Amino acid sequence: PYWRPSVIVLACVLALLPAGCGGGAPGWGQRAPPLEIHTRVGYLPFMQPGRVELDVHGGCRTHGGHGHYVVEIVDGRLPEGIEVLDGVRTPVLAGRARSWGWRRLRLRITDVECTPFMVAERDVVLTVGD
Repeated sequence: PYWRPSVIVLACVLALLPAGCGGGAPGWGQRAPPLEIHTRVGYLPFMQPGRVELDVHGGCRTHGGHGHYVVEIVDGRLPEGIEVLDGVRTPVLAGRARSWGWRRLRLRITDVECTPFMVAERDVVLTVGD
């Protein structure tokens, strides 16, 4: 067959382009499921090391990604001595709580592995006690 040089160049360029993947999930045209935060409550011991893993589902991790998350506190405050450990596969609230009682927080978790980023928000209640 007769091939024009411009057709060959176009075919080479198209072959080198990354596949479109709606929602940022890896694969050919696959769409990542919505990002969801399943954690509603968490318990931390008073003045002892403690942690609450934030149960996150969906997003790009579902399709073979690693789940690189950024956690923001939209409303409320963490108990004194507790910090957010994000940027990991399972985001965590951890530390030594230095105040008793419960706190209501509004958390926003962003899956930064997706293009565009996927975001979920949820109210979480943390209780600190014995």
